[in-house]
Amino acid sequence: MAKTETPECERLADHVTRYAWGELAHAEAPAVEAHLEACAECRSNVVFVRKMLEAYAERPPSSEPAEPCPDAELVVALEADELDQRTAGHVFAHVLHCTPCRDAYLILHSGRERHVEEKVFASLGAPRGTDVVIRVVEKATQMAGKAVQKVLELLEANGSGKVLQPVLATVRGKKEEAAQSLRIEDRVSDPDAKATSMVRIRIALERGKTAVRLEADPPRHNWTATLIDAAGLKRATVSLARSTILSSNVAGVNTIAIWSGRKLLASFTLDIQTA
Repeated sequence: MAKTETPECERLADHVTRYAWGELAHAEAPAVEAHLEACAECRSNVVFVRKMLEAYAERPPSSEPAEPCPDAELVVALEADELDQRTAGHVFAHVLHCTPCRDAYLILHSGRERHVEEKVFASLGAPRGTDVVIRVVEKATQMAGKAVQKVLELLEANGSGKVLQPVLATVRGKKEEAAQSLRIEDRVSDPDAKATSMVRIRIALERGKTAVRLEADPPRHNWTATLIDAAGLKRATVSLARSTILSSNVAGVNTIAIWSGRKLLASFTLDIQTA
């Protein structure tokens, strides 16, 4: 869904949403109201949210145990008006009373994020892979003859896979302590297609920048990997039909999402810090 946004729309996006829900501080309201007078699309989003509020009032939360969140594809299809009436009513009733699903639905409607579907899919309970925190530091190493060079330090690793920190070399019988590359290995499966591959993510310092390379073993021609930054924007997409570079310069918190078509199979979080 293509929408026109301005820097002002992006800056005030959260304030506009809170204003629509009646949650914005009184002191912040005048700036939002002034923006709404000049922006028809943001006014439309406020009207949409308030219609949801009316629907919420007409459908109070059920006293029965909460249902699990629907598949992300259903939330996307609901906003695109692609569901039959019965399914749409059921999904919408859940969205009204589930904060994560409601927020995802509103993000889709506002369209204020580029590649917004990737953000929505990633926010709705994606199968987790391995999350790592890595720091890029300067360190005197054996390989550089005690000279200072940038290396990677693994600070934290969580999840189902394993992280390998290869040794650079052996110098005079002593192993090099610092690494300029790390590799994450984790099994990723597509139960519907009965397909499983070992996904390897290699993080390496190359020309002073942190590059990320991916491969699936065995290769999967119908699988893709998407790099999503902390703002939920898609930075790159590559096929897992062969070993390939996902990005030659990654920093900060990013998510790697593994897809089969529009079905999310797994996600990995990389937090790459600089000392």
